[in-house]
Amino acid sequence: MDVLSILPNIEYNLKKSIDLAATLNTIAGNIEILAPHIDIRLLHDIHEKIAANGDTTSISILLSKIYFIRDDYRNSIAYFNGKHKENSFYYHFIHIKLVDTYLNNRDTLSAELIAYVEDILEEEKNMGIIMETKRYDMIKHVKDGNTLEFLKGMMEIEEFHRLVLHLDLRGEYRYFIDALIYTELLKCTEKGDTAEKDEEQAKDLVKHKENTPIENEAERHGVRFISYNDVESAKFSCRGAVHAVEKYIASLSVKEQFGASYYVSEAFPQVAAHVRNALTAEILNGNFKRMLVKDFLQKNNKTNFSIFSSIAKGIKKNIKSLNLPLIFTNTFLNLCTGNDTFYRRNENFFRGLKGWNKYIGIECFGLIHIFSNDDTDNSSEVEAHPEEAAYKNTEEEESKSSGSRERLKLIEILQDLLPSTIKSGEITFDNVNSTESAALHALGLAGKETDFIFNFLDTENFFGSTLGMGNAYFATHNAMLTVKFLENLKREELHFECFAYAIGQINAKSMDMKLLTELENIIRFSEHNRIAYSSAVAMALIALNDRSYPMYNAEELRSYNFHSAENATTRDIKEHIDGIRANSKHMLSKEYRNNDALENLVGYILCLTKNQNAYLRLAGTLCLGTFFVKTGNVAVIDSLLNMVKDNSEDVRRAAILSLGMVVRDENLVSILNFKVLSHCPFVRSAVALTIGLFLCASGNSEAVDLLETLLYDSNPLVVQNACIGLGLLLMQCNSCVSNFKRIVNKVDLIILRSGDNSAKFGALIFRGLINLGGTNLILSYKNSENRINYYNICNYILFYGFNYFYMLIIYLGLCYQPTAFFKVNVNGANKDVKEYKNIKYKLVGKILVEASKKLGAVEDVSLPKRKVKKFRRRGNEQVEPCTCGDKEEDKESGKKKETYYVKSGGRLTLREMMKTRKKDFSIEFTDDEE
Repeated sequence: MDVLSILPNIEYNLKKSIDLAATLNTIAGNIEILAPHIDIRLLHDIHEKIAANGDTTSISILLSKIYFIRDDYRNSIAYFNGKHKENSFYYHFIHIKLVDTYLNNRDTLSAELIAYVEDILEEEKNMGIIMETKRYDMIKHVKDGNTLEFLKGMMEIEEFHRLVLHLDLRGEYRYFIDALIYTELLKCTEKGDTAEKDEEQAKDLVKHKENTPIENEAERHGVRFISYNDVESAKFSCRGAVHAVEKYIASLSVKEQFGASYYVSEAFPQVAAHVRNALTAEILNGNFKRMLVKDFLQKNNKTNFSIFSSIAKGIKKNIKSLNLPLIFTNTFLNLCTGNDTFYRRNENFFRGLKGWNKYIGIECFGLIHIFSNDDTDNSSEVEAHPEEAAYKNTEEEESKSSGSRERLKLIEILQDLLPSTIKSGEITFDNVNSTESAALHALGLAGKETDFIFNFLDTENFFGSTLGMGNAYFATHNAMLTVKFLENLKREELHFECFAYAIGQINAKSMDMKLLTELENIIRFSEHNRIAYSSAVAMALIALNDRSYPMYNAEELRSYNFHSAENATTRDIKEHIDGIRANSKHMLSKEYRNNDALENLVGYILCLTKNQNAYLRLAGTLCLGTFFVKTGNVAVIDSLLNMVKDNSEDVRRAAILSLGMVVRDENLVSILNFKVLSHCPFVRSAVALTIGLFLCASGNSEAVDLLETLLYDSNPLVVQNACIGLGLLLMQCNSCVSNFKRIVNKVDLIILRSGDNSAKFGALIFRGLINLGGTNLILSYKNSENRINYYNICNYILFYGFNYFYMLIIYLGLCYQPTAFFKVNVNGANKDVKEYKNIKYKLVGKILVEASKKLGAVEDVSLPKRKVKKFRRRGNEQVEPCTCGDKEEDKESGKKKETYYVKSGGRLTLREMMKTRKKDFSIEFTDDEE
């Protein structure tokens, strides 16, 4: 009240311009009291007088504060002076209002204030304001990769790549290479070239052999010899992307050249195939990584075979009914290690196998010896596996030099089983599951010797050779094989589902509408459930969308609402959608031809989900999952949740798998949590399997708790899938997972005491999965750069149908990912030595899911001791139980051998690695002398 009493004197001094400095100081000191009452016009007059002669900072701030107190923010901003600095509520709040005005009503600001705001936006701490204003050109520098990762998540992908190139961030080669490739691909699409021109350029640039009569016939049937993926690969080579990457890699230091080349080989293999760099040629073609992984797995196998021996002895009463899960367990334990001692130790056991059991036992050789066909190491001898000392079968083997043996290729290992001649020039069904057919399939799993396998496609060994060619020619879109297999599939014979699987693998990611409609017609009129199911799976593989990640930010797919009529008729999902729309009008069946939603692929898929045919609904459900892989699209998730209520059990299971493909990993458990309460056992079992597949080796506590409850389910099928799901979740885990030992003990009790063989089947597979590849591998749908590996997604889908055919379990083994962290010294690199024999490398850390007090060792939980009652054998039937070596033999073979792996450092947890590097497998290149 004392200040208000002198207000008339203050206004008189302002009016007469008497003692202005003291008067203005008095107003500033008591502004909160005087602001609502003072005559603002007097201050305006003073401001005009001072503006003509001197600095107006103090009077401008005074006017701004008075208007601020009066809630007149427009005038408060108008009189704000950026030269004034203070730490007050007014100062911070007026900045917020100033930026808000800049964003929404920029024209009302003066040129000085606009310049002031833009100066603010240049500071890195105001990055959020830049994101709101989308003035990315104002970013002058970026300090580290974390800021780049933040910008990548917030910006449109095109703007982000242009920013990386504008700032010339050559030191961040991961982002710089992405930007180079993306911008070059964008130039191709902006030039407006027609598909015909692109195909002509592709024919010139992509090396293919001359068309055979069968290939010409393929083109006449409408199956394109040059597919969209081929055109895309040609764009990379003809539009400058490859040249840009080559030039960039050559400009780096030696160490960075190795790192950048490894990144290109993992993230963009279609680019790496064309990049030429003499120093890093073996890095670019993937041979160096294969060499590291091969040596790591073959020399560092830590499998405890005494546990496997205990399992075999514990179930020897039911050894005949459980020989198939034993084969799978051994395969997973020795995956990629080349250790087949279990086969050689139990030769009589395997000779007693018959039918499909024998077929599966032989084809598993392809997974165990998957590196046996590798040409990355030219050495003729290799160090013997430590376990092999206990398994010498003959004196001739024992007489060989200790510590080394001749390196054999898989075709040499299987030479006694492979067919030597073609017995019949046409497909017959007498020996469809013969050992010869299985050996051909094993060769195909290793991905080599395709010329040899091709000779047996039209013989009695068609089954194994067809599946082998399908795996070897994955995503190549080979028209000759496609037409051959499609013609055979239309014959609707028993065991011809192999042709559908092969068609899906060969044409994966092609989105060929003609092929989709051909398979649709086969499903519509098929009388064989296996052929209908396999054709539905093939359609899902063909519809797999590999564009949503990582080069594109998937915003278009993530927000796409295919229920909207406008989107269904006009929105382009893919760059080649015009071709799909044109083909769909001619190829779709009559009852759907007038539906406007079918003008794009999403509309076609949606119509499949509404079909009366259960297998077509199954195909549509799987296609929704493969087209929207990890986009988190809410509309798709909502549709899939409704499909879980379908009256077909196959569609329900497919809907759960598709949810796993679409939903982000961090939200998967929360979405599928309530489906565990479903009355349908197929839904409960599908939930267990899906959570295990997409959260592999994570040790996720919520997922583990959820799946543990399913171990006590009354349905043996649910118990089987819960065991497999937990085996996937608990890979390389130990007792740091709270209920790890309890789960392992429960699974062991299922093996020993359960009366249902299907539950024992899952429990035995659990034992193989938790120690996958000698405790050196996990299964994952991502590659070492934490990006989606679409080959593994396809294998997930194939494996998911193992209830139809147990043979499909082997496709799970193709999704392996090593858990090792290598440090490679590049000082020994020699341009003239492709084998890189001079490069020194060592295993720095072994990655585990959880670290225990003893440096994260993987714990082996032994089976509980149980006395088995003696029983009388009926007749003369004798079954030789499986063994894998006694304790004394294990002690002798377990002696440590001095290799560079012995020098490895402390072990890291997988979670720590995911927090820091976000990788399961990593290679760090260094030039430090050690």
